Amino acid sequence: MCFSSIFRDVLLFKDNYLWNPIACSGGICRYYLVGELDVIKPDQLLDMRSESCPIPDIQARKTLENISPGEVLLVIVDYPLSGERIPVSIHKEGHEIIKKIADKYGDIKIYIRRRQNA
Repeated sequence: MCFSSIFRDVLLFKDNYLWNPIACSGGICRYYLVGELDVIKPDQLLDMRSESCPIPDIQARKTLENISPGEVLLVIVDYPLSGERIPVSIHKEGHEIIKKIADKYGDIKIYIRRRQNA
């Protein structure tokens, strides 16, 4: 079990609000306000199930180049390494990782907002 999976189901109570973790890496978690991001309507969908690294990562970056600033891209992967790698590389490029969800079927959904300054 990796260290980040320990925090996956942990809720944070801070400033009289309940927060859910978005993503954890190296014991550091990003949180969103509970209820705030429960329904996200992506502007574009990139289904990369059955593809292994580095293809999903490359395709996600190419797709983000072709959408408008502020739009939301939903990337779906089923390869665990892609689920870890995509948020890291996308964040390094200045895009916002809104939410990352792993479902019981092994699919990982990553919601990404394209950076404003192109």
